[in-house]
Amino acid sequence: MTLILLPLAVFTQDPITIHRELPRWEDLLSDWNMIYPGEETQCLYGTPYAFFVKPGKSEDVFISFPGGGACWSGLTCSNEPTGRLDMGPKTISIDDVPSNGGIFSSQPINPFSDFTHIHIGYCTGDMHMGGNSIANDSPLPENQGYPRLNFNGYNNAKTALVWLLEQNHSIKKLVVGGFTSGSYGTPIYVHMLKELLPETEIYHIGDGIGAIHLDDKVQPLLEAWGTDIILDEYPDMKYGLPSPYQFNDLIVAAGTLHPEVTMTQIISANDRVFSELVDYLESDFDISEIIRSSQDYINLRIPNFRFFTLGGDAHVLGLGHLFSVENPGNSNMGLPTIYDRFFSMGINNISYSQWVTNLIKNKSINSMSCVNCEKTEIIPINPISFEIDR
Repeated sequence: MTLILLPLAVFTQDPITIHRELPRWEDLLSDWNMIYPGEETQCLYGTPYAFFVKPGKSEDVFISFPGGGACWSGLTCSNEPTGRLDMGPKTISIDDVPSNGGIFSSQPINPFSDFTHIHIGYCTGDMHMGGNSIANDSPLPENQGYPRLNFNGYNNAKTALVWLLEQNHSIKKLVVGGFTSGSYGTPIYVHMLKELLPETEIYHIGDGIGAIHLDDKVQPLLEAWGTDIILDEYPDMKYGLPSPYQFNDLIVAAGTLHPEVTMTQIISANDRVFSELVDYLESDFDISEIIRSSQDYINLRIPNFRFFTLGGDAHVLGLGHLFSVENPGNSNMGLPTIYDRFFSMGINNISYSQWVTNLIKNKSINSMSCVNCEKTEIIPINPISFEIDR
């Protein structure tokens, strides 16, 4: 009998403490804390909202904005495959606590291993930049029991961030990281936090940002979410936007206002999930063309933009997602080798994690792009190995 074991840290979650109201910093336990702030927060269908905190060094904080899809109408917010979202992105549960991989890894190779982590729950389908409520015109019976769609992502995130700043006055280094659809609202939060903490070092990680550079096709999304409403709170940023604007204009606006912050884009050249979304939006271009166009668009407008475009079609690189590589050798009985995308996907022998490490160490980073963009370059850093018991 062959027993195959993967290290439990990859899949199991740390113990979770649940807070039904906003706690004080000293009330947090050392593992993950799930916080229900109540008040003005809610999910798409009005269910309770929560965010997650794992204390580390109080002066170093990573704020992560996860994704889970985007929706902007009763149909698109309905269940897949007819619509675009399953139940996951419409609710917050204990299962949403991050796994111990990628940017959350406790291994020393991870530049964020000792950071405090604030993981902003995502359950509104609005890329964390909604401030609107519209009637639910879902054609599916199971979604018609909810009269309104509450695109409340901005209020949810702002509540978590205000709590953080009220409770922690020691922050010196702050990373704002967005992943897949969660990356698109991050320029707003870079601007917000830089205004509130002008002396704090702020770093931006846009894992997936820039893949929906589609001119007027994004207007129905922004209008449904009421993004203009939340931008009224930031007139300096809103003033710098063209009319109409699209997602990449938010990067340009934040980068223009804060030239000391490097705005980044990390993405796979053929990202399969974003490819499906742009097809859904009836784009005439393939995803690799859209990504290159987005990079050109931003580069022409701000000098403080850097991109890291990997080969292949992987989606979401920093959250501890795994991938396998066939290994026909005898040393592991022919089993595949398992890697964490954050550490082992790269370009020219530089992994995504190494590139990001240089960023937060204030080393000079250059934009990098795959040469053979059909294939993922694998850098065998930190493989998750098998244990064999025969």
